[in-house]
Amino acid sequence: TVFNGVNDESDTGGGQATFNLTSYEALVAPFDYTTATFEWYEDAALTIPIGTPGTFLTVSTTVYVKVTNPNSCYNIADLTLNVI
Repeated sequence: TVFNGVNDESDTGGGQATFNLTSYEALVAPFDYTTATFEWYEDAALTIPIGTPGTFLTVSTTVYVKVTNPNSCYNIADLTLNVI
């Protein structure tokens, strides 16, 4: 795991908040993030993709990102999302 971070967002109602996961891409990339691809997932097995990482509405949870460079090398990172 390259990066284990925590992000807090205010509750927008119903115990949920909208998170902009793409704002963390520069932090999670272990190499040049401008040439990397980012695939965000709701599960550690990387089987449930997050379709809108820029506006991800969720309850408190942990999400996972697969960061791949142009040479197809990749790393997996996780980010804890807290609704406060």
